[in-house]
Amino acid sequence: MNILLVGIDGMDWTRLSGLIEEGQLHNIKGILKSAFCARLRSDSALSCPSFWTSVATGVSQDKHQIFGEEIYFIPKLIALKREWPFKHYFKLIKTGPYPSYMRKTKALWNMLTENERSVGVVGWWHTYPAEKVKGYIITPYNYSFNQIPLYKPEPKFYTFPEDLYGRLQHIAVSSGELLPEELKQMGINIPFGSSWHLARDLSFANISYYMIKNWKIPDLFMVFFESIRSITSRYYNVTEKNENNFQGKWEMSLRQHYVFIDEIIGKLWHLMPKDDSIILIVSNPCFRNISGNLADGECGVFILAGNGIAQNAKAKTASVLDVTPNVLALLGLPIADDFEGRVLVESFSKEFRHNKELSSITTYG
Repeated sequence: MNILLVGIDGMDWTRLSGLIEEGQLHNIKGILKSAFCARLRSDSALSCPSFWTSVATGVSQDKHQIFGEEIYFIPKLIALKREWPFKHYFKLIKTGPYPSYMRKTKALWNMLTENERSVGVVGWWHTYPAEKVKGYIITPYNYSFNQIPLYKPEPKFYTFPEDLYGRLQHIAVSSGELLPEELKQMGINIPFGSSWHLARDLSFANISYYMIKNWKIPDLFMVFFESIRSITSRYYNVTEKNENNFQGKWEMSLRQHYVFIDEIIGKLWHLMPKDDSIILIVSNPCFRNISGNLADGECGVFILAGNGIAQNAKAKTASVLDVTPNVLALLGLPIADDFEGRVLVESFSKEFRHNKELSSITTYG
């Protein structure tokens, strides 16, 4: 069995359903026809990186200890996990993304590797330095579309295996390459500001296509996209400011980004083996507007479809903490007793439940 896990930052059920009703998003619409779906519930206080780390670990941030996007530290001396209020007054204080070794619990890629199962990870939060796995990890902190952290990361840790970085460079797209003509051809308009978030998603989509086509398809393939969140936060900011001149433009850009991600999902799903594959789409509408307000904690997306999945079934809600135990259960791997989520057995077909027995272990560590 092969599982395609797609993480989409910022996608919410309300807008997703509205666009499908308008005749948009044909790929997600097709997947929903035979899917189990639910509103994804999460703690509204979670930052986006904390949310996506919980997706990959099955535990809350208090256990995995990833609290945000960046870590503040004095080089070679001390790391400050939470934002230090006086950091701007001290030139010694540096900032950069949380390194993977600061995560205190195992992630899906570690769990599969320990069980001799293959995994491919593309663009997932806080995977640098890339860990040794049975498969590959392509971290998000390496290509030209991304902002350079204030500390200098080591290129040999950008990917695992190490030589993947050089082999994938030609596939990545920089924001400078996305000229108005290219954006127009893609059917996307960005009213103003950088298009690095779009370059990021396009790069990791291209890298995903390449890896699936040219490498053995892993038991679990994970990829993360964030352009919808970037546009959503800008849309709500101009809406709150009552900037009517920009509101319509950002609304149109947001709709175009949903279509853009839908097309990527369609291509990825088409590349997966059809006889024994499952797709899991997870989203977190994790953004703040200018007032600091968070999105509704229960409007995230959980869509599960494919071989062994109950068709046209729904649950009221699922938890961000349910993702890891469900992926492991679908792959026939043990569920840790210390996971904080549960296996959604109601999402499995009767035949699948009859043929698969859930096993457990105390912990993955």
